[in-house]
Amino acid sequence: MTPENTSTTPGAEIESLRARLQQAEQGQVPARDAAALDRKLLLSVLEDEQRANQERDAAQARLEEILSGIDQVIWSVDLKAGKMLYMNRATEAVYGRPVQAFFDDPQLWMKVVHPEDLEIAREAERKARAEGSAEAELRIVRPDGEVRWTQISATLVRDADGGPLRLDGLVSDITERKESEEQTQRYNEQLRLAFMRTVEVAMNLSEMRDPYTAGHERRVAEIAVAIGAEMGFDAPRQEGLRVAGYLHDVGKISIPAELLSKPGKLSPVEFSLIKGHAEQGFEVLKNVEFPWPVAQVALQHHERVDGSGYPRGLKGEEILLEARIMAVADVMEAMSSHRPYRVGLGIPAALAEIERGRGTAYDADAADACLRLFRDRHFTIPA
Repeated sequence: MTPENTSTTPGAEIESLRARLQQAEQGQVPARDAAALDRKLLLSVLEDEQRANQERDAAQARLEEILSGIDQVIWSVDLKAGKMLYMNRATEAVYGRPVQAFFDDPQLWMKVVHPEDLEIAREAERKARAEGSAEAELRIVRPDGEVRWTQISATLVRDADGGPLRLDGLVSDITERKESEEQTQRYNEQLRLAFMRTVEVAMNLSEMRDPYTAGHERRVAEIAVAIGAEMGFDAPRQEGLRVAGYLHDVGKISIPAELLSKPGKLSPVEFSLIKGHAEQGFEVLKNVEFPWPVAQVALQHHERVDGSGYPRGLKGEEILLEARIMAVADVMEAMSSHRPYRVGLGIPAALAEIERGRGTAYDADAADACLRLFRDRHFTIPA
C-alpha cells in the first residue's frame, strides 16, 4: 500500500490549527486539548514569521549581490525627506567615496561635480523634476583630485496623489569613451589640417603658373564662403566652398605660362586655350573623392545661368549652386584686382557688374547675397 502523504505547508497547518481551536471554543474539543492547540498555533505562527524573515533576508542578500556586480551607480533620493534612500557599492569605484558619505550628506552628489559642470547638473535635476526624466554628461572630481567623466540619468517617481516622491537613477563612468572620442576628434582635426595643406599645395602650384594672379584662388574662396554663409550654408558646406575656391583654377597648370601672363589682347585661339582650364581642372580633380562637388565646381564656374557661359553652356539649375556662387565670387575678385592686361577696376565696378547680370548671367540669390555682403555688411576682399 502507498503510505498516506500527511505533509502540509506551514500556512495550511496554521489554518488547520485555527479550525480546531474554533471547534474548542464551541465546546467540541476538551479544554485541555484546546490549550495545547493554542500553544501549538502560537509556535507555528512564530516559526512561519521567522521563515518569512529568513526568505526575505536571503532575497535581499541575493539582490545586493547582483547590484554589487554592476559597475553603474544605482541611486534613489527621497524628495520629500531630502535624503538618500539607496546607493550600491559601485559608488565607491566611480566617486572614490564610501556609500555612507552620500547618506551623511545628501547634497554630496552635487558637491563632487566639477565646478564648470555645475549648471549642467542643476539643469538635469530641474528637467527631471519638471519633465519626469533627464540625462547629462558631466565631470566629477574624486577626493584625490582625479577628474572623471560620468553620464547621469534620473527618473521621477510620483506618489499616489501625483506629487514628486523620489528620483531614481544611474551614473556611469564614461571617461574612457570620452577620451577615445577626444582622441578621434584630434586625429580627425589633424587629417583635416593635412588635407587643407595638400589643397593649398595644389593651389600654390597653380599660382606658380600664373604669378600675376597670385592669391586669386584664396580670395575667391573667401568671397565664396562669405556668400555661402549669407545664403545659410552650414559649416561643412562652407568648407566645401573653401576647398572648391582654392582649386577652381587648378586646370591652369595645363595652360602655357606665356598666355596666362600675356599683357595684350588674346586671339580667339589663345582665348580658347584659356577657356580649356575649366575642363582640365575637372580632369585633374574628378577622381579625387572629396565630400563636396569640387570637380564639378571647377568645371562649371564659368557657366552662366542664361546659358552664355562655358564650357558646356549650362543654364539655370543645371549649374550647381556652389558653381553659381563661385562664378559671382570669381567675377568680384577678378574685376577688383590687377591683371597683366589692365589695372584693377575696383569693388564698385565689380558690384555694378554683379547687379547688372543678376538673374541673367549670375544666380539671383548668389548675386543678392554678394551685394548685401559688400554694401550692407561692409565685407572686404582679403589681401
